[in-house]
Amino acid sequence: APAMLARAAQRFDVALVHVSTDYVFDGGKATGYVEADAVAPLNVYGRSKLGGELAVTNLCRQHWILRASWVFSEHGQNFPKTMLRLAREREELRVVEDQRGRPTYAGDLARCIVGLVGQGVRNPELPWGLHHVGGGPVVTWKQFADATCEQASSAGLLGRVPRVVGISTEEYPTPAARPRNSVLLTREETSAVTRDPFDWQRGLRSMLAEWA
Repeated sequence: APAMLARAAQRFDVALVHVSTDYVFDGGKATGYVEADAVAPLNVYGRSKLGGELAVTNLCRQHWILRASWVFSEHGQNFPKTMLRLAREREELRVVEDQRGRPTYAGDLARCIVGLVGQGVRNPELPWGLHHVGGGPVVTWKQFADATCEQASSAGLLGRVPRVVGISTEEYPTPAARPRNSVLLTREETSAVTRDPFDWQRGLRSMLAEWA
């Protein structure tokens, strides 16, 4: 599908925005990932997203590829919504604490895309190509769960805050392997397009306020 979109965009001389993922990396790097780092996806999802990146890069000159990680919002199924559901059902949550990343609020990502589309493709403020997006502190899944439960309690969405217990990846096996480190490092020029920097903590508060 990205290849078909890229061919059409090239044919009609229009820009293409393609959203990709942190899962193109294997998580073996000790520090955060930059755009120039070698990719090595661990699972089918990561490999398919990398295929989309390559198709867009090779077939469409005017493109932005935005890599985002741990995306969440008020809509659909995502980690904070799952944590809230479980927090209402259980007194204790067991959450992986040896995988780390930087969550991305979908509203921030949407504003970034709107900023790109609206800036004018003939003189783009952000160079064509690949960019990492995101903002806010790096956290583990456990820390993300802690923040979700604490903010949900403050917003009146939880009557009590469950105990969140950190566990290892091995204690929570999944069909697909996941990178231990998927922290995406961003550049100032990327956030400047939105006129409002990414901040997943603010996004989480916005999401919970909407629910409340």
